[in-house]
Amino acid sequence: MNLIFLLCIALFFALTVGMANGCARLKDKK
Repeated sequence: MNLIFLLCIALFFALTVGMANGCARLKDKK
């Protein structure tokens, strides 16, 4: 497999999880 391709997927997954956690925290604070 292409290492750069896997790296992009990992980065995209990390961003998605990070945004989901951020939205959940904002909802809890309100």
